[in-house]
Amino acid sequence: MANDKLRRARDDTDYPRRTTVNLAAVIALLVLGALLYWALDLIDRQRKLERCLNTGRRDCGDQLSPTRGPIAPLQR
Repeated sequence: MANDKLRRARDDTDYPRRTTVNLAAVIALLVLGALLYWALDLIDRQRKLERCLNTGRRDCGDQLSPTRGPIAPLQR
């Protein structure tokens, strides 16, 4: 009889809520990963721009314009 009570206590897990919470955690981690990628890419472009400007060149902005990625720059 004691085993039945322990078995029932272990089976009281709310699986739909647990699944929802796990899905929310995965989505939050994906968003965090995307923000981290964006920030690191921005830092890398700034570093390249600074290195180019320190060499005395003036056409650095044209060389470092983003041509890859899901968001293309607006054409003027």
